Amino acid sequence: MSKSLGNFVDLAAIERFTSAYGLDAWRWYMSTQGPLSTTDADFSARHFHEIYTNDLVNTVGNCPSRVGAMINKYFAGKLPADIENGGTWLARCDAAVGKWQQCMNDFDLVGAARCGMDLLRQIDVMINDTEPFKLAKDPANLPRLSSILNQCAQTVRVAGVLLEPFLPQRMATLATAFGAIAVSTDGVLTDWNVRKKYGAIADGHDIAKLALFPRVDAPLVPQAI
Repeated sequence: MSKSLGNFVDLAAIERFTSAYGLDAWRWYMSTQGPLSTTDADFSARHFHEIYTNDLVNTVGNCPSRVGAMINKYFAGKLPADIENGGTWLARCDAAVGKWQQCMNDFDLVGAARCGMDLLRQIDVMINDTEPFKLAKDPANLPRLSSILNQCAQTVRVAGVLLEPFLPQRMATLATAFGAIAVSTDGVLTDWNVRKKYGAIADGHDIAKLALFPRVDAPLVPQAI
């Protein structure tokens, strides 16, 4: 879209997209796809739908949903203990937070958004590799299962902190569901230095099931732009 060519997205089109996908989805697209700096954005309904589905439904929405569902199924919705004391996730979270801070200092919005997304993708890989649903079949695996799901939940919390500037509404919902972060009366997540620390969710804390981004069946029709 370009001002000189006159092919920009008008307010009516923006309202149609936010009505179908939600305001956070619009924030995410504009923050990660442009227009950024001096570059015009290549906007289309199909591209918007693909970004929404791949980034928000399949990653930001699906990963916390998987973790919350397993904690509810195997531990009655209470965060289990981590006998492994964080495993490798302490270092991963610290590295992600440090990189996020540098990206924000450089006004690299795409890079900052990727920090939270990468943490969630790493959790998905861990779940696929460790297969908690198989571990749960043998009571002898309970300590390992407990540690895996605790580490996943704590890392989801950190990812939510990093994604909050881009997805403030849904990350507030995530914070409430995971019982991890105090939300101020105006809905803004607060106290960054405390919230970024690993292990902020106490053992035994309630972890709720959640669905952050509902699937949208098809992109808006071309004339909606």
